[in-house]
Amino acid sequence: ISLHDNHGNNCFAENSILHKFCQNLLNKTPQILPHLINNDEDYQRFNKELNLNLFKIGKYTAPVNLSYGFDNRSCAIRIAKTHENKKRVEYRIAGANSNCYNAIAAILNNSKNFIQNELIANDKRLIFGNAFDNQYNYLIPITI
Repeated sequence: ISLHDNHGNNCFAENSILHKFCQNLLNKTPQILPHLINNDEDYQRFNKELNLNLFKIGKYTAPVNLSYGFDNRSCAIRIAKTHENKKRVEYRIAGANSNCYNAIAAILNNSKNFIQNELIANDKRLIFGNAFDNQYNYLIPITI
């Protein structure tokens, strides 16, 4: 996800907008999740123990908690920098077999008013390191 203003400027360059967007998206995940996961078996990829074992052997894994971090693939939201050193957001929860149109519509619909939301100061979901650490326990809501 990239966000630009009418002049083509990257809005995520301003950290307060970036953090508000990520926090809002994490807060809206329970409403968005049914549009990102097609069947019950897809929820198995959020198993913390399975993903931790994959992570230990250097494999990229599915996110297991509602967190965000800079260039961190263990988080639900990865803030990446483009080759032009501009920030973009990767929302890493959707299953590979999800309907991309439904997923994008759900994300956009639930993100449209994020600027009006309060910024959560010192949000513990901003992770510097490994999202599998026990101190980060914002588990993805799994309802089958």
